[in-house]
Amino acid sequence: MVKSQQCESAVAIVRELGGLPLALDQAGAYIEESSYHLEGYLKLYRRQRAALLKRRGGFATDHPAPVATTWSLSFERVEQADPVAADLLRLCAFLDPDAIPEEILLEGAREPGSQTESVSLDQLRVNEAIEVLLRFSLIRRNAETGTLTIHRLVQAIFQDTMDKEMQCLWAERTVRAVNRAISRTITAYSTSGHPHRAVQLLKTSIYIHQERGDKASLATALRNLAVQQQVLGRLAESEQSLQENLKICREIHDTFDEARAHQSFALLRAYQGMFEESLQHLDMASSLFKEVGATASEGGVWAYRALCALLTEDISSALVAARCARELADVGREERDIIRSEWLLGWVFVRLAYKKDERITGNLQEAELHLQEALDRCRRINMVDYEADLLLAWARLHHAKGDRHLAKVHAIEALAITNRSDFCLLRADVNNLFAQLDRNG
Repeated sequence: MVKSQQCESAVAIVRELGGLPLALDQAGAYIEESSYHLEGYLKLYRRQRAALLKRRGGFATDHPAPVATTWSLSFERVEQADPVAADLLRLCAFLDPDAIPEEILLEGAREPGSQTESVSLDQLRVNEAIEVLLRFSLIRRNAETGTLTIHRLVQAIFQDTMDKEMQCLWAERTVRAVNRAISRTITAYSTSGHPHRAVQLLKTSIYIHQERGDKASLATALRNLAVQQQVLGRLAESEQSLQENLKICREIHDTFDEARAHQSFALLRAYQGMFEESLQHLDMASSLFKEVGATASEGGVWAYRALCALLTEDISSALVAARCARELADVGREERDIIRSEWLLGWVFVRLAYKKDERITGNLQEAELHLQEALDRCRRINMVDYEADLLLAWARLHHAKGDRHLAKVHAIEALAITNRSDFCLLRADVNNLFAQLDRNG
């Protein structure tokens, strides 16, 4: 039992120090010199981190300087070498150390009152500052994901070099930088087919809101994250985000956002094939939207009802729901809602055309009108996240017409977008159509 507790405490110490060899050596020296137990050191570190990191101990000979001194000297040299780099490091000290999106750095470096306020900043200048930080081994850069990482202990020590006023100042600047980066890029990343970048920014936003205890902003970020996780096919992660989102909405009595969470949950359950539960979430969302008088928002509920009906082959119900969604889209006048409802109507009429009855020609014409309207609107605003859905619907339309060649052409276009943007669930739908075309060919 004692050994088990010691092992747990040892693991916790390694985690707190981020596995940094010099810090672990310093901790071991303190424990050995003072004959202190591991659990006691862990509690002491959490209370008096700054003081312990400045203490090296008398047994050290190979590296006598304590870890805090070592890194503090590096900070001073960065400040002398490049003020922009120093400000970027201050910003990194208050962000999630494991994934710092580079978009935030540019926003943070432009903060009023920073040392670099009068400096002309662009991506080239930020790259030069990052080079300085890399040279001092204070950060790592992942060019593929466009993110930086910083050791947790470097963050801790750098924060400890600031007085309380400076810590508050840079914490506020960091929040403003994150908010600006989110507002300027998150919708663009989502609609232009870059969900991974959207996820990175949203996770940074969530980290900041958790640190500040801003539950309203945290709830919104969690729901937006869940939506992007669904696009990427990370359904288990999306469910966890939505569960947290719902819990917070109920805690702060945010009825509108709770309704939106149920709406997103409904889509998740539809993707999972749990249609009865999906409809239950939609009923709850509709009830909550009515409670707060958000009539236009009910259009999204009707859109997801149409999607559920399409996936369960209840085409008549899908048509009713899609038409309701289209009417409410005109009330809200949101282009995205109009595109979605036109897409759903087009898909419904394609499904009706598959019945091969006397109305086939009219159904195909209706489908083409709605899909063309949706695609034109989509391309007008460069909304890539719906374009792949629309191209798949066009492929299904040509398949219903018996034109296997054009069906494949549109399916190939849709597949290219899903591959580039990593739309996993949609890619599976496209491949299913290819299999159907090959089987019928």
